[in-house]
Amino acid sequence: MPRRAMATSSFRPTTLLVGALIVGVAASLASATTRYVAPCGNDAWAGVSVSCVPPLGPKHTIQAALADSSDGDQILVLPGVYAGPIDLDGKAVHLKGIGGAAATVVNGNGSGPVVLCNSLEGADSIIEGLTIAGGDSASTGGGMLIALSSPTVVDCAFTGNHAATKGGGVAVTTGSPHFSGCAFVGNTAGNEGGGVATNFGLPVFEDCLFENNASFLGGGIATSGGSPLFVDCAVRDNNADLGAGMHCSLGAPTVEGSIIEDNNATQDGGGVLALGTDLALDSTTISGNIADNWGGGLAVFDGAVDATDTAFLANEADYGGGVYAVGGAELSFVACTAIGNHAIATVGGIGSVDSSLLLLGCTIEANTSTTIGGLGVSGGEVAAIGCTIADNLGNFAGGGMGLGSLAPDEAVFQLCSLTGNLGGLGGGAVLLLDGAATFEACTFTENAAASGGAIADLSEVFGGTLRLRDCLFNGNQSNLGGGAVRLDSYVALDAVRCRFLSNTVAFSDGGAVYTTGTTLRLVSCELIGNSAAGSGGAVHATGVASIVNCVLADNHAEDDGGALWLANLTGGEVTSCTLTANTALGDGGAVHAFAGQPVPIANSIVWGNGTPQISGDAFTTHYSIVPLGVAGPGCFNANPKFVAPVAGNYRLAATSPAIDAGLEWLLPVDAADADDDGDVTELIDVDRDGDPRVASGSADADTCTLVLDLGAYESAGAAPAVPTLLGDLNHDGIVGAADLGLLLAAWGPAPGCPAADLNGDGVVNGADLALVLAAWG
Repeated sequence: MPRRAMATSSFRPTTLLVGALIVGVAASLASATTRYVAPCGNDAWAGVSVSCVPPLGPKHTIQAALADSSDGDQILVLPGVYAGPIDLDGKAVHLKGIGGAAATVVNGNGSGPVVLCNSLEGADSIIEGLTIAGGDSASTGGGMLIALSSPTVVDCAFTGNHAATKGGGVAVTTGSPHFSGCAFVGNTAGNEGGGVATNFGLPVFEDCLFENNASFLGGGIATSGGSPLFVDCAVRDNNADLGAGMHCSLGAPTVEGSIIEDNNATQDGGGVLALGTDLALDSTTISGNIADNWGGGLAVFDGAVDATDTAFLANEADYGGGVYAVGGAELSFVACTAIGNHAIATVGGIGSVDSSLLLLGCTIEANTSTTIGGLGVSGGEVAAIGCTIADNLGNFAGGGMGLGSLAPDEAVFQLCSLTGNLGGLGGGAVLLLDGAATFEACTFTENAAASGGAIADLSEVFGGTLRLRDCLFNGNQSNLGGGAVRLDSYVALDAVRCRFLSNTVAFSDGGAVYTTGTTLRLVSCELIGNSAAGSGGAVHATGVASIVNCVLADNHAEDDGGALWLANLTGGEVTSCTLTANTALGDGGAVHAFAGQPVPIANSIVWGNGTPQISGDAFTTHYSIVPLGVAGPGCFNANPKFVAPVAGNYRLAATSPAIDAGLEWLLPVDAADADDDGDVTELIDVDRDGDPRVASGSADADTCTLVLDLGAYESAGAAPAVPTLLGDLNHDGIVGAADLGLLLAAWGPAPGCPAADLNGDGVVNGADLALVLAAWG
C-alpha cells in the first residue's frame, strides 16, 4: 500500500474517536444545569434564572434546588440566610455560595445536622462558600454529618453548632471527605470533637481553622480510628477536659505544616492528647497550650508518636510542659524543638514515663520546672543522638534532664551538647534517680548546681554504673561538691577518654569529680585546670578509686590534694598517670591519701607539683617518678622531660628517663574496656592516646622486665636520652657508689620486682652485686 494511503487509513479511527469524545463532552455539558437560590426566590419556580421573576427565577430554599438537580448540576446560592436542614441525597452536585461563606449562611435554627451527607456522596459532591450555623443535634454532627460518604467541602465556615455527643461542627463516620479552606469556630459537643469528630475513614482537612470550640474530649478536633490528615491547619483557643486542641484515639492521624496554639485543657493534653494511636506530626508548631495536669503541648498514653521538624514552644502543665508520655508509649522525635515550656511540678520540656523515647537532632532549650527542667525519663528507655540540651532550669534539681530507674543501656546519649543548664540542689545538666545512663562523645559546658555541676545522683537504691565515653566537661560549677560530677554511694562511674577542664567547686570538694562510697574508674582521661575550695582539686573519692592512663595537671585545692584526695578506700590504684603542676594550700600538692586501704601509685609520673607532692598514710609507690623522700620499688626522682608542658603536651620527649621504666604486670585489668574490644578481663593495653603499650615481656610478675613508659603516654618505643644502664639504680648515667648503696639497702628477699633485683629472681644478693660491679663506671 502507498505511504500516503497508509497515513490516511491510520488517521481516520483517531479522528473518529476524538470526535466522539468531543460530542460526548458537549452532550454532558449540555445536560448540566445551573440552578440558583436567592432570598427573593420561590420554590415553585424553576430556579434556572438569577432574576426573581417567575417562572424561571431562583429557588427560595437550597433543599428545593437539590431536589430538582441531577448529577453534574451546579447550584449557585446568592448571599443571604437560608434555613436548614439540607440533604445532598447522594447527588454529585456543586453547591456554591457565590458571595462566599461570610455572606451566605445556612442556619439550622436549633436543629441538626444542618447538612447531611449519608448517601454515598463522593468527591464530586461539592459544597463551597457557605456558613453552616445554628445546628443542634441530639446525637452527632451539629453542623454537618457525613456517614459512609466522601464529599468535597471548600471555603466553608461551621460556627455556633452543637452536638449532644460528638462533632459539634462536623461529624465524619467511616467517610473520606476533603475539607479545604474551612473554618470551624465556636462549636461545642457534649462528649468529643467540639469542632470536628472523625471516626474511621480517610478524611482530609487542608488549610482549615479550628478556633474557640469546646468539648469534653478534643475541643477542636477528635479523631477515632482511620487515618485522618490535617495539612496547613490552625488549631487555636479551643477548650476541653482532655485534648483541648486535638484528641486522637486509635487509628493513624497525621498533622503536617500546622499550628496548634493557645488551647486549654483542664486535665491532660493542652495541645494534643494521643491515646493508643499512631500519630504523625510533621513540620508542625505546638505552642502556648496549657494543661492543668499532664502534657501542656502533647500528652501521650500508649500508642506511638512520630514527630519530625515539630516545635513545642511555651506550653505549660503540672507535668510535662511540652510533652508528657506514659503507659508504654513509643515516641520518635527527629529534628524537633522543645523551647520555653514550663511545668509546675516536674519536667518542663519532654517527659517520658515507662515509655520509649528516641531523639535525633533535637533541641531542648530554656524549659523550666520545679524539678527537671528539660528532659525527664523514668523507666522505659531513651536514646538521643546529636541533640542540644541548653539553658534549662530545674529549680529543685535536674536542670537539663532527670533520668530515673534506668539501666545504662536503657538511657544512651551520643554526640549531644548539654550547656548552660541550672539544677538547683543537684545535677545542672543531668540528675540520676535510682538509675544510670551512658553518654558517648557528649559535651557538658557551663552547667551549674549546688552539687554535681553537670551530673549528680539523688538515688536511694543502687542504680548501676554511669558510663562516660569521649565526653568533655568544661567550665561546670557547683557549690557543694563535684564541679562536673557528684555520685553518692548508689551510682558507680566509668569514664573513658573524657576531658575535665576548668570545672570548679565554690565551697566544697572535688573540683571535677566527687564520689563517696562507690566505685570510680577514670581511664585515659584528662583532668586539667579544675579547682576546689576544699579538698581534691580534680578528684575527691572514697570507696574504690581506679585512675589509669590519666593526665592530671594544673588543678588546685584550697585544702588538701591538689589533684587527688583519696580516703577510706577499699580498693583501686593510680596507674600510668601523669600528675604535674597541681597545687594545694594544704597537704598533697598532687595526691593526699589517708585512712583505709593504701592506694598503689604505679608506672606513674608525679613531678613538679606543690609540696609536699604526695601526702597521707595510705599510699605506696612502684616504678614511678616520685618526689625526693618518697621511696618504693623501681621509683626514682628525675625530670620526666615532657614534650611541651607549657602548651599542655605531657607526652614524653625522646630524652625522657620515663621511657621503658615501668612494668607491664602493674597494669590493672581493663574493667572499663578502654580499648572497646569487649574484653574486660585483659590488662589495659593502650595509653591515653589509644596507642598500644609497648609490652615485650609477659604479665607474669616473676619476669620483672621494664617494658612500659611511665605516665599516661607511651612513646612508641623511643630510646631514652640517657640509656638505662644495668645497675644504674639512680638513673644518673653512671654505675657507681650511689648505686652500690641502693643495692645494699635492698639486700635480701625482694618481692614486687624492685629495681635492685637486677636479674629478676626475687632476691637481691651476690648475683645482682656481680652485675653492678661488671657495669661499674
